Amino acid sequence: MTTTVSWKALASVPLALAVPLAAGVAVYWWVTARTGDGLDALFPAFASIALVTAALWLAREGIYEALDGRAIAAIRNTSRKRGQWVAVAGKAVARGEVIKATLSDRPALACSYKIFEKRVEGRSSNRSLRMKLCYEGYHLAPTAIETTAGVVPLRGLPDLVNLEKIGAGGKRLQQVAEKRSWFPPRYAARAHLAAQIQDQFDIDWYYGESENYHSVERREWVLPPGEMVCVFGRWDGKALVPHPLRPRGLPVYAGSVDEVSQRLRGGSKVFFVLAAIALLAAVWLVYYFGG
Repeated sequence: MTTTVSWKALASVPLALAVPLAAGVAVYWWVTARTGDGLDALFPAFASIALVTAALWLAREGIYEALDGRAIAAIRNTSRKRGQWVAVAGKAVARGEVIKATLSDRPALACSYKIFEKRVEGRSSNRSLRMKLCYEGYHLAPTAIETTAGVVPLRGLPDLVNLEKIGAGGKRLQQVAEKRSWFPPRYAARAHLAAQIQDQFDIDWYYGESENYHSVERREWVLPPGEMVCVFGRWDGKALVPHPLRPRGLPVYAGSVDEVSQRLRGGSKVFFVLAAIALLAAVWLVYYFGG
């Protein structure tokens, strides 16, 4: 499958950056007007951009988890409305043949993976570890969730990062992976992929041969057949499909309804608290440097 440009994802970037950039410009003008020194205003301006960006990202994640919590709280309500963000819970089952996880060869309904080159840079007194993404892949076989009210098909790429991460054995994947150019950027390519409404994916991307193949880190996430999970998505009348405003496809959590509900409730509060702390830190910077 060839990934095309997701213009919606690309267009969302300047909109997402508008608020922190505006905040940075406002801080720069404020501190410059108060102190008369434009150089002194650079640090609080750039720091404010970073803090406001972090606050917006954290608030967005908190909203997502709060919406997931609301959906799982109404999970026993089977009268779903078309277009509604809902949750389903049950056993993940195949609607055809299962696949094998790319790195671990485990039976899977879905899997995703990333392979990073690990390189130590700098001298012995000041070394740092650099991680370079070499490969990533996303795979899905036709899958459904077997619930007490019936079978719900999944017609979108599951987001598996909430499942257990596996440190898997290695393969050389260059022969099967599609070499990706720098454009579209990775975030846009992933967002485009996650927005697709289809029941099967077979994606392997390659970003260049590792210079030191033996020093790599492999991460793999697998949804095995028979796993008890909670899955979130937009109800289209027959199946769960991705929401255009959620950039990571269909979130999947392992565990019972009560376990997942408790986790989401606590997670959303943490995100909101951290977002508030980031905003307060930005305000403190303004008053500290502009006082």
